[in-house]
Amino acid sequence: MNTDDCDVGASTGKETPTLDGEDTSWLHRDDAPWIIGHRGAAGLAPENTLESFARAESLATAAVEFDIQVAHGDLWILHDATLDRTTTLRGALTDQTPNTLAAAGVPTLNSTVAALQPTTRLNVELKGSATGAALARWEADRSDVIGRLLISSFRWEELADYRDAGGTSAVGVLSPRLRDRVLRTAEQLCAWSINLKELWLSRSAVSRVRAAGYACLVYTVNDVQRAQQLQQWGVQGVFTDRPDWVTRAALTAHPTR
Repeated sequence: MNTDDCDVGASTGKETPTLDGEDTSWLHRDDAPWIIGHRGAAGLAPENTLESFARAESLATAAVEFDIQVAHGDLWILHDATLDRTTTLRGALTDQTPNTLAAAGVPTLNSTVAALQPTTRLNVELKGSATGAALARWEADRSDVIGRLLISSFRWEELADYRDAGGTSAVGVLSPRLRDRVLRTAEQLCAWSINLKELWLSRSAVSRVRAAGYACLVYTVNDVQRAQQLQQWGVQGVFTDRPDWVTRAALTAHPTR
């Protein structure tokens, strides 16, 4: 993609990145800290299921996160390369028919969006190959998701494919640690956020992300005290399996000093 079309902002005064003049904000920064349900509410219900997403919504999360794979000409919600761990089925998505997948509780992206409230923000992680371009095509026909999506991935080539295929939603660059190439990739992709692993996070890394003008999101945080500490460091949002424990109220009422 042509990075001349991207204005990500190099200072903390920049509100949101823009792509060709389009506002690609995902969540209002004034509403931070954001609690994002990881695979729905994976500590309370089976991950990446409609039940899990509904549970996250019921706990007033700012957004729900889930993973997508491509199979049978559709986008399916599944984290792993195979069905074995999270369903009663075996093998890859392509080993089963769409009807069998649906009967086993594997939702499609369409069924997920239909089941969620129309105001719920969605973090779609590109997990499988060919997901970036497929999601851009899907998004182009869905006016109901404008402004609701954050597209993230560890597979940066899929994020590039998403942009190259015309995807204009907010993008989050996923990485276990902050490296210089993470910041370079975020700039190239007109990213809105950089999403880092809690285990290896440092206060200085958070400061670098924020100083570059990106939202700083952190995964996966299931301890309230740790979430409070991260908020004090400047982290604006956390992914959690337990949105019943890690709540916005807990973070704002009892911040760590």
